[in-house]
Amino acid sequence: MWSESIPTAAATLFSFVSYSSNRRFQQVTKHSGLTRCSTSSSSCPISASENTNDDISQIRRGQLYIEHDFLTPSEVHALRDDIAQLRRADKFQPSGLSNRVKGDQNLFGISDRLTCTITTDLWEGNRQYSSMRLLLEEKLEDLKSNLELLLSPPKHNGVLELHLAEMYYSISPKGSCLPRHQDERHEETKGDKGWINDTRRSISWILYLNDNWASHDDDSGALMTGSGGELRAFCRNGGWCGSSDGNLQVGWLRKDINATNQHVLDFEFDPIFLDSWVKVETCVGGKYHEESAETGATKWRPMSALYRINKGNRSTEMRRNGRAGYEFHRQDPQREYLSKPFGPDSPTWPSQLNLEPLEFAKALALQLSNKEFRDKFIGTEDISAPGIDIIDVSPYAGTLVLFDSVVVPHEVLEVKGGQRLAIAGWFHEDQQAFPDWYGT
Repeated sequence: MWSESIPTAAATLFSFVSYSSNRRFQQVTKHSGLTRCSTSSSSCPISASENTNDDISQIRRGQLYIEHDFLTPSEVHALRDDIAQLRRADKFQPSGLSNRVKGDQNLFGISDRLTCTITTDLWEGNRQYSSMRLLLEEKLEDLKSNLELLLSPPKHNGVLELHLAEMYYSISPKGSCLPRHQDERHEETKGDKGWINDTRRSISWILYLNDNWASHDDDSGALMTGSGGELRAFCRNGGWCGSSDGNLQVGWLRKDINATNQHVLDFEFDPIFLDSWVKVETCVGGKYHEESAETGATKWRPMSALYRINKGNRSTEMRRNGRAGYEFHRQDPQREYLSKPFGPDSPTWPSQLNLEPLEFAKALALQLSNKEFRDKFIGTEDISAPGIDIIDVSPYAGTLVLFDSVVVPHEVLEVKGGQRLAIAGWFHEDQQAFPDWYGT
């Protein structure tokens, strides 16, 4: 069952939300090492039959999964009717995540998005419409089972367990948009709030409810109920991404593959994960501390390290000469640690708190032991570096879009006409547990 919370007007450094659209999956073409979405009318739609369940695994490669006709026309109409009755009952509230800029007063206007959190105790009204919420929940639970099966990590890293934790209706009027953002980030980016939750966002999902909606390349001249409001996603083609044994991805390591012509390079990317639980002996003044009840000192303290998954790697442990002052995770033989342990008191870590995402990525790059790696490290939210696929998805009724909450920056383009209707949410997974040695 879903939880009770949905972000609204909170103006925090790391704001979350997921959103957007499609029946036409735009053709992606590359230009000068970057990529952009083609908007030509010759772009080839992907039919529902082509989007089989096997394609869901592409989420773990940093891509979108799109399924057309996930909802039938009658289901779409019932959900739209439910939105209408909830709006008449004043159950929608303005969302401060739409059209906000840093430092403004968070005042709402006619172009702000409206949201209604779907909870177990939400007003029912006409049950002919509200009963569709439970039917949709059943469909999403079935989808969750497929996601768990197809997105589970290698056997030695456990089994993925997801929870349908957040769910909400949204109404986006003409003029509304959503700036680029990411739905989830590593716990270490969240300060004191980083490790207080039991679960985290894992897979973002959005379902579109608009009939006769015009995409930006639609020139048919047909009567449309609205236009614009496309989801724009910024994707990189990588290996197994998102998380590794509970450690969230914080960046990519660029690999130059070959030149398709003298001006354009093809790229692949290794996901880079941040392990926040490297076991390090407490050392003060050159002396290692044993646990002491009198002083409150602990023998071990957690530090961080960056690593990638190297399937051909036989021995990935980094060892310290002499006394072993720290221990890396040894269960996964494919981990290749790319940095020594570091923390907020490390010489190369910035002294200021609450780093902006791109500054945080720069600080991480400085921790890498190899200079070539430092030059090729890209934060998950950096869309300026070469190798990005920019994908636009239009909000056509019944279409489902899924993507990894950690690795896909995205935005919603301005609604040009009409009201864009959607239902969206997140599948959560358990947040990484504290190791048994923590606090000893």
